[in-house]
Amino acid sequence: RLLQKEDFNRAMKQGDFHMCFTESWGPPYDPHAFATGWFRRENEAHYAALDGLEAPMTKDGLQQMVTDVLKVENVATRQAKWAEILQEMHDQAISNPMWSRRMPAVMNRRLQGYVSGPQQYDYPMHPVEVSSGSRTV
Repeated sequence: RLLQKEDFNRAMKQGDFHMCFTESWGPPYDPHAFATGWFRRENEAHYAALDGLEAPMTKDGLQQMVTDVLKVENVATRQAKWAEILQEMHDQAISNPMWSRRMPAVMNRRLQGYVSGPQQYDYPMHPVEVSSGSRTV
């Protein structure tokens, strides 16, 4: 059903949906902040959708997995724990990441070495070099 924005947000938070489309917090957002947001009632559709987890996984169990991974310092261990969390989300069909944003950058041909930053509105200019023309950028 088509809803006005305010009604859509209310339905999303209350779990009044069968399928809900919303923008992913994928790149450039912090995955830790995104995953902890799943367990806040006021935060979009994840909270309500997690009520439907199939046994043996529960919302509390998944929340504990996310809480635990935030404390892990070893990169390989942390990556393995995130793989478990994401596999559970996949197995339960809670999220279906279908798209994310791209942040295009347009550069003059006389400049080289630019690489987009990992966050939205992150424009690292320190690696940029002038390959021809004026050295004033």
